[in-house]
Amino acid sequence: MVRASFEAEAMNHHPEWTNVYNRVAIRLNTHDAGGRVTAKDVELAKKFQAISWVG
Repeated sequence: MVRASFEAEAMNHHPEWTNVYNRVAIRLNTHDAGGRVTAKDVELAKKFQAISWVG
C-alpha cells in the first residue's frame, strides 16, 4: 500500500481502498468524470500492476 500510495500521489490521483488482514481492495474511478473509469485510472492501474507481486 505504501508503494502504491507514492504512485498515486505522483499522479495526484487518489483511489479508494480498503485493507483487511491480508487483502487490499482498490477502486479506481474519477469523481470529476461522474465516477467513470478514465485514462488516468487505467494508467494508475498499470502502475499498480507493475509493482504488484500478485498476478
